[in-house]
Amino acid sequence: MEIPVLVEGFYETDIYGQMLERLKKLFAPQVLAYYYDLSFEETVRRHQTRAKQEEFTPADMKCWWKDRDFLGWEEESFFTDEDSLEAAFDKICSALDKTEYNSK
Repeated sequence: MEIPVLVEGFYETDIYGQMLERLKKLFAPQVLAYYYDLSFEETVRRHQTRAKQEEFTPADMKCWWKDRDFLGWEEESFFTDEDSLEAAFDKICSALDKTEYNSK
């Protein structure tokens, strides 16, 4: 039985790019890649809605911020400031429904 593998997080391409490329090759062509192309201000706004919001400040976030750190993959899809969590979830679920593993 094949199962989907989800790798989620903040992966800077200069640090994690090679690992992500290996995963892409390992699971090709069943690869879905998503990037939150959010403004810094929207990232802070969303962080302030989280239960973990006290763990780090917007100033901390600014130190880590890497704007538009794309993988550059054809498969890479983007979410913007205008995309809600629900819209992102629906888009990913719809794409998963269309994958080969799901049609078996």
